[in-house]
Amino acid sequence: MRSWKRLVLMALLGLLLAVVASPANASDKVILTIRNLTQSNVNLVLNGPTKLKLTVVQFITKVELEPGSYAYRYEACGRLFSGTVHVVAGKTFKLVKCEKGLNATLKITNLTGRTFTLLLNGPKVYLLSIIPGDYKYTVQAGRYEYKTFVCGETRTGEKGLKSKINADWIWSCK
Repeated sequence: MRSWKRLVLMALLGLLLAVVASPANASDKVILTIRNLTQSNVNLVLNGPTKLKLTVVQFITKVELEPGSYAYRYEACGRLFSGTVHVVAGKTFKLVKCEKGLNATLKITNLTGRTFTLLLNGPKVYLLSIIPGDYKYTVQAGRYEYKTFVCGETRTGEKGLKSKINADWIWSCK
C-alpha cells in the first residue's frame, strides 16, 4: 500500500475512533439532588429544558436533567410553593421544612345522624371519631389523604389544611 493511502486510512481510522469515543447526549445532563424536608410525600412539577412530574417520597432523591432554569411547583405544609431553580451540576434543591408547631383548625359538621371514623393520613396520622353535630379539631397543617365509611359507602380523597381556620367540612348522606 502506498504511503498516502496508508495516511488516509489512518486518518479515517482516527476520526472513527474519535467519534466512537466521544460522549453522547448523556454528558449534557446533570444530577439534581432533591432534599425533602417536609416529612411528607410531595408531588413536584419541574418545567424547563426537561419536563418532569414526580412524587418525592424519600429524604434525598436524585434526578437526571438537562441543565438550565426550571419553574417548580409543589404543595407542602398546607401551602403551594412555586418559583424557579437553576439546575447545574452539583445543585441541591430543598423542599421546605414544615414547622412542627403549625396547626390547623378543622371544623367538621356531621349531618349524617351517625358517628363515623375519619382517617387522615399526611404530615401526621389522625383517626377521628366524628359524632353528629359541629366540632372543631386541631391537627398539624399540611396535605392529607382521607378515608372513611359513611352513609353506606367508602369515601376517599385529599384535603389541604392551612395553618389557620379552614372552611367547614360538612358530611351528609345527600
